Amino acid sequence: MRKLNFLILIGLLVTGVLVDSATPEVMPVKVVNIGSLNHITGLYASWGEHQTVAVALAVEEINNWDKFRRAGYRFNIFTYDDASIPGNAPLMVRKAILDDKCSFLVGPIVSTCVLSNMAIVKELGRPWIITSVVDKITEMDNPWVFRFVCPNRIGLRLSADFIATKLMKTGNKFGMFSANTEYGQTAKGILNGYLKDKFGIIAVADVSHDTGSLDNTAQILKLKAAGATVVALWSAAPADCALVVKQAKELGYTPVWMVGDVGNNPKFLELAKDAAEGVYSATTVFNGAPDPGLQKFVKNFTTKAGKEPSWVCVGQYDALWLIAEIILKVGPDPDKIKASLENTSNWEGIVGTYTFTPKDRNGIKSQYFVKWENGKLVMVSKMGELK
Repeated sequence: MRKLNFLILIGLLVTGVLVDSATPEVMPVKVVNIGSLNHITGLYASWGEHQTVAVALAVEEINNWDKFRRAGYRFNIFTYDDASIPGNAPLMVRKAILDDKCSFLVGPIVSTCVLSNMAIVKELGRPWIITSVVDKITEMDNPWVFRFVCPNRIGLRLSADFIATKLMKTGNKFGMFSANTEYGQTAKGILNGYLKDKFGIIAVADVSHDTGSLDNTAQILKLKAAGATVVALWSAAPADCALVVKQAKELGYTPVWMVGDVGNNPKFLELAKDAAEGVYSATTVFNGAPDPGLQKFVKNFTTKAGKEPSWVCVGQYDALWLIAEIILKVGPDPDKIKASLENTSNWEGIVGTYTFTPKDRNGIKSQYFVKWENGKLVMVSKMGELK
């Protein structure tokens, strides 16, 4: 009889019928859909690849997080490809919200594609996580937008300060090279204006090019002829910036280059090769920063992707964790998520400290300045918001 009882007990344990009463009950699964609006293909695919991995990594970790799992929640990703074409983006938003019932949206990264989504997101209403830097994005009276990177209006002033105080030594002359895009022209206006007003620095040459341009000879020779020894190069495409510095080197022109956040994209180094040596970059995130949470993310991302993460995706990772915490408190209703985000104060992520209000949708206001040396990025300084 004892042998029979023992066999019954083993059978109950194996089939899972007998449950330890001390183990908290797991609630039925409540799926929360995420709309990942992305550049899977096209000119900006190198950015999109990083978003894909970062979002997947965050979702995997959150779905395995004991608190989230035991509350019965589970994130599910719907990914949409705009092919790096702004006109495709609104169709993705409509499908994500109306067809796939996504509770919130993440991306895309490049500002022209983000701006094309403004009207439809405002109309249909979903919390929208952005890691684009163009100021206009949070100045268009769209209450659903939340930015998880340092915006242009702060980052470019910090960059101008860095150029003036760290790069413009006696005898140096400043030059400006920008893309003919919202991102590039906004940067040009802010950098030129701030350098002139605060430091009396005026560009000796101001040139621009179209995204995807394969020949920058005329612009480079104009900068060279004007004697520009420090050049700010602002384009959203890593391939464009890499091509400019490569062609400049081939033409015997080697100024001090200061590029925007694309300089912190590994694709820039891959394409620019030895022409990247000595190039400075401004970025919200620096993978070499000593924060333990950031270092864990970099390690896990690199294991999954075979390369280090670019700055654009780290804020997205932070955003998903913040929203997961919010859902545990108020549930997955989009209006409640929005209200909670608007009242987030001093939330610590791996990028830094985030604070949002109904009137300020820019969560973070600090920036790193880094430099390519021997194929690696090294930190030069970190600056917070200028008062």
